[in-house]
Amino acid sequence: MFPAGDHQHLANGQARTEGWAEEKRTVSEIRAMHAEHHGACDAPRVHAELRARGRLINRKRVTPLMRVNHIVGRHLRRKKRAVIACATSPRPA
Repeated sequence: MFPAGDHQHLANGQARTEGWAEEKRTVSEIRAMHAEHHGACDAPRVHAELRARGRLINRKRVTPLMRVNHIVGRHLRRKKRAVIACATSPRPA
């Protein structure tokens, strides 16, 4: 028979604490990697780098960790304008 929810919650406290500590280590490693690449790493690149370093982590775990901790990859390409207005055309009001 399973223990009641409160007792099970108390029994799993150690595992939760270990999970949070692992998450903090992962975030600190992502921040270091992000700084190393001058902010140009996005989630797929960070995931590939973590896998290359031997960490077993899913890309679907890296993305929310980066989003929650406000780690954003730099956009290296400039935006292109779709339409270039002619100087002689009338301007809309």
